[in-house]
Amino acid sequence: MNSNIESPAPGKTPESTKDRILKVSVELFSRDGYKEVSVRDISEAVGIKSSSIYNHFESKKAILDAIFEFYDEQWNAAAPDIDKLLQLAETEPPDVVLKNLLFDWKPELQEIMNRIYIIATRETMINPESVEQINALVMERVKPRPRLLLERMVELGKIEPVDIEAFVNLLAHVSHSATSLNLTPLRIEGDTWLRCWNMLMSLIKPTGK
Repeated sequence: MNSNIESPAPGKTPESTKDRILKVSVELFSRDGYKEVSVRDISEAVGIKSSSIYNHFESKKAILDAIFEFYDEQWNAAAPDIDKLLQLAETEPPDVVLKNLLFDWKPELQEIMNRIYIIATRETMINPESVEQINALVMERVKPRPRLLLERMVELGKIEPVDIEAFVNLLAHVSHSATSLNLTPLRIEGDTWLRCWNMLMSLIKPTGK
């Protein structure tokens, strides 16, 4: 799916009905919960008949799957290239390399990506069948890059040996907590998040090589 869920910028082609369905569904699912939102709720919010939804999606579950697919595509597009990071680890100090793990959504994607994250984490609490899928989407996906990078830097002798699995689990859970707060009054601002990140990275001890 190559959907542009966010609102089109001035001068661009207006969003399609399918994209509007996805955008409205993200808003409703994140606010009220997937289980509580009906196809009728979505159609009324979009301003179309309920039957018209099925011209674009065969079911409410298909809408949810499309939303998660959009998240997956955007995350993969924004995440740093691990091959480039591994190359960087050969020549640059560990703190410079680790800083490259940080990435931000484009401003126009920030809220919708946070909302999709909220939908996913809520699903793990109410739908046991979705846990494996959602865990891969929101938790496990953040671990491979730092894991590979730390393994390589230990191998190169750039950092002291560290419990890598404990570290990547800590990083994933801190990231999860921060993202979960971003649609609440307890939102973590960028500067605060960067300070938290730097403190986490201070657990990695360079050897000076």
